[in-house]
Amino acid sequence: MKKLKKINREAPKRPDVKRLLEESFTISSIDNKTIEAYYALYSRLKEEGEPVPEADLLIAATAIAKNLPLKTRDKHFEKLKNMGLRLK
Repeated sequence: MKKLKKINREAPKRPDVKRLLEESFTISSIDNKTIEAYYALYSRLKEEGEPVPEADLLIAATAIAKNLPLKTRDKHFEKLKNMGLRLK
């Protein structure tokens, strides 16, 4: 019951958080180039037996397709540097 009360108290804050995120970041769509980069990463990692979470693959594929560096502390991305991912 305590968890439900906490969720209810936080609900009014969500629109503000959503607006802040939308103002702070540019949303990048998934286009054909991103899908191709994702497939290339996925195929190579599967072949090498090096699993990476799918969400991380999508983030990396988007950065590669848009030719953007990725700033992260997540170690999953280190193994993608030799596949075209630029890290900051």
